[in-house]
Amino acid sequence: KAFTDEWPQALVAYHQLIESDVERNMMTHRMQEIYDMLNTLDEKIRGSADLSIMDQALKEAQAKADKILAKWQ
Repeated sequence: KAFTDEWPQALVAYHQLIESDVERNMMTHRMQEIYDMLNTLDEKIRGSADLSIMDQALKEAQAKADKILAKWQ
């Protein structure tokens, strides 16, 4: 079997590897955004005994999470 016969297959495999890597990086980035947002929410809640402020913070967090997820759809 000639070396050139295997070359395209190697290219395809390499391309798939890169693609899955890009996907993983995007997922990691999305998770980091959500994690940061939850930390911010946590700080807001800890800093407040007021339930209406907590409720507002949760609504903000939900809206932000929706935006982040929509960006990666």
